[in-house]
Amino acid sequence: MKRILIGICFLLVTLSLNGQDLEYTLEKTARLFIGTPFHILVNITSHPGDSIFVPPLDSLDIFLLQGVQEQEEIIKGVQHTRLNFTFQAFEIGEHTFPPLEFLVKSAAGSKVLQTGAFQLNITSVLPDSAQSIRDIAGPLPIKPGFWDIAVLVVILSGLVFILSYIIRRIRSRAGKMPEVKSAGEVRPAYAIVLSLLLSLREQKLLEKGDLLNLYFQLSLLCRLFLELQYGLKAVEMTTSEIRENLVLPDHKQKSQIMDFLKTADKVKFAKHHPVNESAGEALDWLESYLKSFAVEQLPEKAGEENV
Repeated sequence: MKRILIGICFLLVTLSLNGQDLEYTLEKTARLFIGTPFHILVNITSHPGDSIFVPPLDSLDIFLLQGVQEQEEIIKGVQHTRLNFTFQAFEIGEHTFPPLEFLVKSAAGSKVLQTGAFQLNITSVLPDSAQSIRDIAGPLPIKPGFWDIAVLVVILSGLVFILSYIIRRIRSRAGKMPEVKSAGEVRPAYAIVLSLLLSLREQKLLEKGDLLNLYFQLSLLCRLFLELQYGLKAVEMTTSEIRENLVLPDHKQKSQIMDFLKTADKVKFAKHHPVNESAGEALDWLESYLKSFAVEQLPEKAGEENV
């Protein structure tokens, strides 16, 4: 009789597992900002003898998995497995978080459970509390200190210097070009940007440890090349807009470009601190990418010389 009762309980738990909806809860702030962690709590109920497998999760496109905590508890003969996933988003805009799948193996067989997909709106700037609705009053006084003004002046001066330097380089290179007789003699986009990249190497920002300035200029040069080569206004676009408008026959090449730009965005906007080795690899990748266009044009030039 005891064995029969145990068998009936096991059957009821198995049936409830096959017919259950996977419970999950999303824990996040009222507004989710870029780089801010949020949590997904998943609760799986099963028989104590069942095995639950959580598939390995890499980065889900723009969502980066930071960690997962697991807790098991048996209540009245039912096993409760609670999973706490921590994710971060590194791209602004309206995005769909994909379902998470889990495999439950029991004596009766296996079953795949999954959560539902949901929408997340990622923003980039924290709201200013001074802009909230207030009673009628005079303007709030702003009294910046000496260092506040000094830092602002240094940043603005650096930006003006960088932009003026790039403009001077482009104009000086354009002034040294021979007289253009046909469209085929126009200097290609990769050559223009490659010369600017070589000038950037001469600044030795990597050796000086100025990685923020280095990634800023690398991102600008990559966007400038996309604008000159493909006719996009990439310098003025966000990374998401470039992803939507850039059409390349080689999907792998587009993925490398987007990974490069997203890494630069993390350094500029999400306070990501890369190591010197990663920054050097980013510098080398952009140079190799530009030089690949020179290799593609070699057969064309050889054919023209033979004619």
